[in-house]
Amino acid sequence: MRRSILLLIVFLLGCSGTGRFTGQDADVEIDSPADQVFDSEEDAIDEATTDPPVESHPDPIIDPAAEDIEVECDERHLLCDGVCIDPMTDELHCGECDHVCPMEALCEWGECVCQPEGTILCEDDCVDLGTDENCSGCGDACDTTVGESCRDGACSCPEGWLMCDGECTNVSLHDDHCGSCGNSCANWWGCIDGTCECIVGGSCSGFPCVDLMTNPNFCGSCGNRCGHDTTGTRLKCNGGVCSTVCTTPYTLCASNCFNLQDGPVFCGTCFNYCDGDEHCVSGTCVPK
Repeated sequence: MRRSILLLIVFLLGCSGTGRFTGQDADVEIDSPADQVFDSEEDAIDEATTDPPVESHPDPIIDPAAEDIEVECDERHLLCDGVCIDPMTDELHCGECDHVCPMEALCEWGECVCQPEGTILCEDDCVDLGTDENCSGCGDACDTTVGESCRDGACSCPEGWLMCDGECTNVSLHDDHCGSCGNSCANWWGCIDGTCECIVGGSCSGFPCVDLMTNPNFCGSCGNRCGHDTTGTRLKCNGGVCSTVCTTPYTLCASNCFNLQDGPVFCGTCFNYCDGDEHCVSGTCVPK
């Protein structure tokens, strides 16, 4: 029986020249008997009836170059980070790739424009114009140490003041810059509303401005003269009243000045008299 089966198989293979068996996923070809040698009938039967091997399918190999797809943008767009962007409006790529606008700015026609109106872009930050730090533009700082401040987009002194000797000066009250820089008021004159005016008294005997409080020739009133200075004595006008001032080494005793070191009236102190047989030497009464 087994021999009959073997003969049948050989016959069939001989007719076709090749035997083909269909497996699960692939075809297997068996050589013709002329090309194939078996050790026994059993080996031939096993070879003919064994299921063909399943052919495996490995994962496809992906060419890395195939993934590098070239992106082309039209003339209105730029290729930034692999994406076509509009540089006229993109806040992350404004005007060019990676040019990022501040949070307070919009990208308009390829430039970062700060919002709201009145602010300006300075070193990648939106800042207010019209301040002492950025008066008319970025970095236009006013010198506040001399009194400047930003007014109407320009650094200037307060209204009515002038820049004199490098400082903002109130020329309506400054005695050295009265009305204008360098216009100095004379003694006993003061700057009032930008004009030098006499502030200590009035006019006396043709003198346009007299200090009646300190002038010994016009002490307290016109024509009141304190007198002439004498040895050791100087007459002064204090608060409109004539007074005597003694110069060294004189000392005021009552209303006159005396030399207390050498006499001859008082010795050492006011009203200290030396005896008739004494005289004053260095403020001490000693025998003659």
